[in-house]
Amino acid sequence: MNQRDIDMIRTELTPKCEVHISKDFKQRVLAKAKESRKPRNVIRMWHWLSVSGIAACLPVILMLSPSRLTASSLLQNAISYLNNIRSMVMEVEIRTLPQENFKMIDAEEAFINHQIEVVYGDELAWRVDKQGRVATGINDSAYTWVPAYQVGWETGKGKETFLDYISILLEPNKILERELELSQKNDGDEYLVKRVGDEIHLTVHAYLHYNYINDFMLNKSLKDAEHIRRYIFDKATKQLKQLSVSIIVDDQEVEVMRTRHIDYSVALGMKEVLAKPIDIEFSNADSSPNNRKSILAEMSAKEVAEKFLKSLGAWDTETLEEMMPANIAEIFGPVFKGCRLLSIGEPFQSGSMPCEYVPYVLKLRDDSTTVQNNLSLGKNEKGEWIFMGGL
Repeated sequence: MNQRDIDMIRTELTPKCEVHISKDFKQRVLAKAKESRKPRNVIRMWHWLSVSGIAACLPVILMLSPSRLTASSLLQNAISYLNNIRSMVMEVEIRTLPQENFKMIDAEEAFINHQIEVVYGDELAWRVDKQGRVATGINDSAYTWVPAYQVGWETGKGKETFLDYISILLEPNKILERELELSQKNDGDEYLVKRVGDEIHLTVHAYLHYNYINDFMLNKSLKDAEHIRRYIFDKATKQLKQLSVSIIVDDQEVEVMRTRHIDYSVALGMKEVLAKPIDIEFSNADSSPNNRKSILAEMSAKEVAEKFLKSLGAWDTETLEEMMPANIAEIFGPVFKGCRLLSIGEPFQSGSMPCEYVPYVLKLRDDSTTVQNNLSLGKNEKGEWIFMGGL
C-alpha cells in the first residue's frame, strides 16, 4: 500500500461533522477496503501494533485472529447504530479536583464524578458537570464556568478547547474512528483489538512524547502521562459499555478514569443540556484579556513573572489586567493582595503545554503563610504574555 492509499484512508476516516457521517461514507470506506491488498504479515492474537504507516492502515489494524474481526465491519455497524442514538447520559469518575480544568488528572487525588449529557440530532448539544466546574456547548460554541467563583469563559473553537480528552466521550460510537486516526501519527503508541465473547476490547498503550527533564507536568494530564486506555464495546451494536484509563507511575498502573454508568436514548431536552447561569459574565477565552502594554511582549518570562507577582502584592490592577481578565484578577485579591515576593527562579519547560514555568516564593500579608509554586506563562497568537495558572 503506497502513501496515496494511506492518505486516502485517512481522509475517509476523518469525521465530516460532529455527529452525522456523510451519506456515502460507509460505501467509500468499504470500497477502499476491498481494493486493498492482503497484509503480508500474520497478525497474532496479542500483537501490539507499534504504529507504522502500513500497520496502522484501515484494512490491517483490526484484522485479528481468531475472530478475523475487520475494520470495515466495525465501522459499518458503528455507522448504522449511530443513526439510532438520540441521547446519552454517562457517569465517569476521574482522579482530579472539582474546580480544576477538565484535562487535569492527579493519581494522588480522589475520584470525582463527572456527569456527561448529550443530545444528538442535526446539532450536537452536550453538558459536562464535575461538581466544581461545568461546561456546555453546541457546534463550535462552548462555555465553561466555576460556580464557586462566579466566573466563566466562552469559546468559538469547539468542545476540545475546554474538555480536552473528555470530548471524545461525547460521541462514543466514533471512538473507533478517532483511535484509528490517532494510530496513524506514527508515534510508537500500541494498539490491540480482540473479541471476547459478545464484546470487542480495544486497548491503547500511549507513551510519553514530550520533554520531562523537569517532571513538573509529568502525570498531570493524559497527554503528560504514559497511560493505557481500555474500551469495551458491545459486539452487535458497537455501544461503548465500559472505559477505564490507567497511568503508569513507577512501573505500576494507577487507574485514574473509569465509567460508572452509560445510558443510551434517555429522555433529555436540549434546553436543559444547554442551560447556563444568568448571574455569570463570560469572558472570551479566544481573545486577549485587555489592551496590553507592548513592553510585556519584549520581556523575558522571568521578568514578566516578577512584574506580575509584585503587582499582586501592590494590587496594581492595571498591570494584572494586561495578563488576565478583570473578573479573574478579582478572584485572587482576597488571598494575594499585600503579599511579598521573596524569591524567583529560572524558567523551565515541561510536558505538552508550550508554557514557561517560573518558580517563585511569596509571603502572604499575614506574614506567616508562605506560598511556593510555579507560575505558568504562555503567549497568544500575537506573542503577548498571558497568565495560565500557578497561583
